[in-house]
Amino acid sequence: MFSGQRLSLVACAVAISISYGCSDAPTNPGIVVSALIPESPTSITAIAGETLRPTVLVRDQDGLPVENFRVAFRIISPGGELTAAEVATDTNGRASVGWKLAPKVGVNTVAAAHGILKVEFTAVGVAGPAAKIGKLSGDNQFALAGTPVLSPPEVLVTDANDNPVAKAEVSFSVLSGGGSVENGKVLTDDAGIARPGAWRVGVEESQSISATVSGLPSVIFSAIVTNDPCRGAAPLSIGETLSLVLPADSCPLADGRPSNRLGFYVTGTESYILKQTAADFDSDLMLTTLSGVPVAESVAGQPGLTASIQAILAPGAYLMTATSSKPGASGAYTIASSKGTNPKCDVFVTRGIKINRNIALDDCPVVTPYWSVEDRYTIYLEAGRTVTITLATTMFDNSLEIYGQTGGRMAWAEENLSNSSLDTQLPFKAPKSGYYIIHAISTYGNGPYTLTIE
Repeated sequence: MFSGQRLSLVACAVAISISYGCSDAPTNPGIVVSALIPESPTSITAIAGETLRPTVLVRDQDGLPVENFRVAFRIISPGGELTAAEVATDTNGRASVGWKLAPKVGVNTVAAAHGILKVEFTAVGVAGPAAKIGKLSGDNQFALAGTPVLSPPEVLVTDANDNPVAKAEVSFSVLSGGGSVENGKVLTDDAGIARPGAWRVGVEESQSISATVSGLPSVIFSAIVTNDPCRGAAPLSIGETLSLVLPADSCPLADGRPSNRLGFYVTGTESYILKQTAADFDSDLMLTTLSGVPVAESVAGQPGLTASIQAILAPGAYLMTATSSKPGASGAYTIASSKGTNPKCDVFVTRGIKINRNIALDDCPVVTPYWSVEDRYTIYLEAGRTVTITLATTMFDNSLEIYGQTGGRMAWAEENLSNSSLDTQLPFKAPKSGYYIIHAISTYGNGPYTLTIE
């Protein structure tokens, strides 16, 4: 009793070889749709947020256009918008839709489909022209007359959707104070960041420079010239050795010890070694950020011996304080600075680094129980802030541990075996401010790995 309905359905399926149902049939029921052909490019580069029109042609068994045939469009990658989810072909067998790319740079993909027929269109969204310039760092610094500010002014150039714009020309020019700017015309890097070579202040108290991108309002950086060495800092160039004198009353610290301040700026993540050697007092070094957050400190040596710091630093400006382990000390000393080699253990690190290391049997004396091979890193964390440590390798089973200064283990993680990965990730929220020790441990084997601290 259902034979007539079944025949009708079979006839529909034969007439439309690939379809969502009989309601999708073209106006001529004798046509068999055999091809979905892209008319617009299937791979393109366009400005993020731009609207494109992916277009397909529907053809029958004879290669002729099929009219009134519905084609479904669907976004595959996250982000982006379509003007319609389904479009009927016109008299030329053409179907197209408005496709607004995601506002952020990245890969966008949309599919045009009917049944098993499918065409994918891929658009790589890139940054548009420079539309904004903003101050990133280096504003409102103190500097001694005639010296460079410790942190060169940095700007971020973005497009209308806040995507970083690479290779935009930025001009840095002195506005007031009589200073100078080295390498004043620079191009932004891939992150949209530009900085001049150095901004050396003049002798007037108020200093300023501008950063300009053609067609956009300038941003202004300010600095204050001071003759007080306790507010400013003498510049240090990595690789040089300075001969200095520590007066007994120089820039007293909170505990009364005299100190001298030196500053330097690093542009890349590397290992650095800082050494202080004095003949008449116990040397002691401290390293902080410009805002005063501790980074590293030395262990004071015997009189005449060297106090040293080895640290892997993220890009930025740092302030080094050279002092003595006892109040009232004074005398001549030297500061030596250099880039370090690959430190094996007990090295200071900062947030924002990604380093390639190698773990081997002779790296560090074992501190953690049961494990035979490890590298150790000391990091200062402020109370309540979370740090995420990732160890990535394909060579050995591993784990990460964090210890407090008193030696108790505070957090632990091992590689994620659920996805066949040897990578280990450990988030940790510091309960109080202070130094913590990261143990990168090989539980079986050795070899290269990448350590990221965010």
